[in-house]
Amino acid sequence: MLFAGASVWVAAALSGSHNRTVFIGDVHGCLHELSQMLGKLQLRRRRGDRVIFLGDVIAKGPFPLETFRLVKKTIASISGELLLGNHEASLLRYFDQRDAGLPAANRHGVGEGNLAIAEALSQIEIQWLRSRPRVLPIPELGIIAVHAGLRAGIPLAKQRPQDLAAMRSLDDTGAPSSRAGNTSWALSWRGPQHVIFGHDAKRRLQRYEFATGIDTGCVYGGSLTALVVPGFALLHVPAKRAYCSPHANVSMKLQHPNCARAPKRRKMLGFMANYTRWLRLKPENKSIALFNVRLP
Repeated sequence: MLFAGASVWVAAALSGSHNRTVFIGDVHGCLHELSQMLGKLQLRRRRGDRVIFLGDVIAKGPFPLETFRLVKKTIASISGELLLGNHEASLLRYFDQRDAGLPAANRHGVGEGNLAIAEALSQIEIQWLRSRPRVLPIPELGIIAVHAGLRAGIPLAKQRPQDLAAMRSLDDTGAPSSRAGNTSWALSWRGPQHVIFGHDAKRRLQRYEFATGIDTGCVYGGSLTALVVPGFALLHVPAKRAYCSPHANVSMKLQHPNCARAPKRRKMLGFMANYTRWLRLKPENKSIALFNVRLP
C-alpha cells in the first residue's frame, strides 16, 4: 500500500526528514497558499530535499507573476524542477508567435492572465521557462512526474506533447481526451513506474495503484496539495477563497479577471492598466485589488 494516511507520515513529512522529494500540484497563481505550503514543508538543500512542481503554476489565480518567480527561486535555492503544464505551454506559444512577428491581435495564449505575465517576464526568465521539461522520470524512486497524463504502452520519448500537457481521460475508443467526463487515463496505466500528475481538478485527489493525481483545485476554492516521498504523505493547504469558477455560466464579476479565457482587446487594455496600478499596491492590499466583487 503506497499511501499512508496516518498522522505519523504527515509528521515525518514535516519534521525535517532527509532526502524528501516533494511534488506540488497545480498552483495557478495562488501565491499565499504556495507560500504557506513551503513554510510547512521547510525544505532544505543540505538535507537532500528537492521539489517538483507539476506545472500550471501560472494563469487564473491572482498572482501568476509572483508565483512563477517564487517557484523559480525555490528550485534554484533548494533543488528540483518545474514541468511544463498546458498554461506554460500556451505562454510559450505566445512568445513564439510574438517573436515570429505575428500581429498582436492574431496571437494565441494570452487569456487567463497570460498577457500580463508575458509583458512582465524578462528574457532570462523566458529562456529558463523554455528549458523546462514536459515529463520527468525519477528512476531511483520508480516514479514518473508529468503535468497531465501518459498513454500506456508508449515509450516516454514517443508520448505526444499535447497528451503530456492536456490529457485527462480516454474516450470510448481509448483515444486521449482533455475532457474529464470519460474514464481517467490513469486507470489504464499499469506501471511498473508510479505516475504523479496534476491538471485534472474536476476529479480532485486521485489514487490509483500506479498513479496519483494531486490537482485539488486550489484556484477553484479547493486546496493546494503536496505529495512527499518517501511515505507518500499528502499535505493540503486550503484555498483562501475561490478565485475562479469551473462553471461557464458563472458571471466574471464574481471571479478574478485572470479567469477570463480570451478577453477582448479593449478589455485587456483596461486590465493591463489595472494590473500596472496593482503592482504598485502594498502587499496586504493586492489580494483584493483586482476583484470587482468580493468573493465569499
